[in-house]
Amino acid sequence: GLVNESIVVDGMIKGVPLPVDFLTGAGQPGALNRTPLLPDGLHATPSTEEATGELDLSGHLLRLSDLPDRLDPSRLFVNDGPVELEVGCGKGMFLVSATAADPTRNFLGIEVSGGYARMTAGKLAQAAVTNGAIIHGDAMHLVRSLLPDQSVAGVHVYFPDPWWKARHRKRRILNPIFLRHAARILPHNGRLHIWT
Repeated sequence: GLVNESIVVDGMIKGVPLPVDFLTGAGQPGALNRTPLLPDGLHATPSTEEATGELDLSGHLLRLSDLPDRLDPSRLFVNDGPVELEVGCGKGMFLVSATAADPTRNFLGIEVSGGYARMTAGKLAQAAVTNGAIIHGDAMHLVRSLLPDQSVAGVHVYFPDPWWKARHRKRRILNPIFLRHAARILPHNGRLHIWT
């Protein structure tokens, strides 16, 4: 479908400021690293800082395979605000903007591409936010198997890959199984945000 252009107003999507590079292509200013804040028993991916001397991503980047069978997403964050899930973060434009715009809410992303997951974690680390994290892995497995009922306040799916070929249809994220589980993990007043 087509994007409703009325949702992008004055550099904001639904009240959330867009990152500078979304509108102009320019980079965002960096900030200091933060100490990784993961609950007991969870292990973050090895930090990029250890491997390359760059940003420490360990407080922002998780592997799906390292998460427990039943994940309480609120345990991933310092504050006790509601958790919203973004499926298919790509380069992290929404996730990074949302964490900066509303520090009282927590934003958890999941991305199947390891490179994009690391890129997004790097942006979160540069911004020194404590209310944002990303998981590298398959969103269908996370939503179907790991997240308990009514565990997230909102689910965001922005511009998913259409997988237009018939043989690729099974790869589409927006399918009846995903939508059924999205309804299950949302509370009665939860919101599912989809833009295609």
